[in-house]
Amino acid sequence: MNIPSFPTDNLYKFMAIFGLIIFSFSFYVSNRYLDERHEINKDLSEYLINARITESGYKDSETKIDSIKKLLLNLDTAKDYDRIEQLIPLLHFLADKYEEYGKNWRSEIPLGKKLLARLEYNEKEQTVDKLQGEVLLYIGGVLMFYGFLLWYRKHQRYIDAETRYNGEKFIKLLKKQDALKKKEQVQDTSSEQEDNKV
Repeated sequence: MNIPSFPTDNLYKFMAIFGLIIFSFSFYVSNRYLDERHEINKDLSEYLINARITESGYKDSETKIDSIKKLLLNLDTAKDYDRIEQLIPLLHFLADKYEEYGKNWRSEIPLGKKLLARLEYNEKEQTVDKLQGEVLLYIGGVLMFYGFLLWYRKHQRYIDAETRYNGEKFIKLLKKQDALKKKEQVQDTSSEQEDNKV
C-alpha cells in the first residue's frame, strides 16, 4: 500500500500544505463540543418537560387535598359522617399522589443540577475550543497563504516559465516538421506529375 508522503521537495510547498491542514483542523476544533451541546439541550428539554408535568401534578394534588380538607371540615361541623367516610379514601389517594409527585420532584432536582453543570462545563470548553480554533485558523491561513505565495513566486513560476519555453520550442519543432512534410508532399506530387507527363 502506498502511503502518500508530504511534499518535502520544497519548503514553501510543505509550509502551504501544512498550513492547509492546520486551517482545516481548526474547523474541527472549534465545533468539537457542538454535538455534546445538542445532546445536553435535548436532555435538558426532556428534563424540563418532566419537571413541568411533575410540578403541575404536585400543585394540582395540593389544591385538591386542600379543597377536600375544607370540605371535610364543613362536613364535620354539619355532622355528615357518611359523606366524610366516602371522602376519606379519596383524600388518601390524593395524599399518596401528592407524596409520589414530591418524591419525583426531589429526585429530579439532582438530575437538573447535573444537567446545568454539564451545560456550564460545555460552554466553558466551547469557549476555549472556539478560541483555539480561531488561533489555529489564523495560523493555518497565514501559513497557507504565505506558503503558496512564496512557493509560486520563488519556485513555481520558474517551473511554469521553463515548461512554457519547452512547450513553445516543441511547437516550433512540430511546425518545422509539418512544413518539411508538406514540402516533401509537394515535391512528391510534383515529381509524380512530371513522371506522368513523360
